[in-house]
Amino acid sequence: MFKENENKHLKHNVSFCIIFLLLLTICLPFRAEASMKQTITPKSHALCNSSSDGKHHFHGIGRGRLYKGTYPNTSNCIVSNGYAFQCRYCNAVLISQYSAYYHTCLGKYAIISYPHSLQGFTCGWVSSYLTNNVLYGDAMTRGMVFE
Repeated sequence: MFKENENKHLKHNVSFCIIFLLLLTICLPFRAEASMKQTITPKSHALCNSSSDGKHHFHGIGRGRLYKGTYPNTSNCIVSNGYAFQCRYCNAVLISQYSAYYHTCLGKYAIISYPHSLQGFTCGWVSSYLTNNVLYGDAMTRGMVFE
């Protein structure tokens, strides 16, 4: 009888932990999204004035979400579960539909000026975005290096 109660208590604790972790993963991205308080706009070219070769040197910083419009309007989501990269020289952020590490294109994307280094889930609001079907196949992506 004691062993049966102990197993029931253990199952209850494990179930509680699983539910808690699921709720945390659902709520955490929305909290990160709500903390971003500035409207950011895309650049019209991929030139990086801070790097010696003029190219953005992007490294992955986490997942990304891209909205068309102004902060905090989330009604027009362009990329909902995308990828975020940041230039190690100028801190520009690229949010794309697909990862340059795993795919042959970026899909829908925008490059956004940002004043400091970021890590983790990133959201951006833009007035326009671009679409890339072949990585390094256009002038914009030829000006990027993914490290």
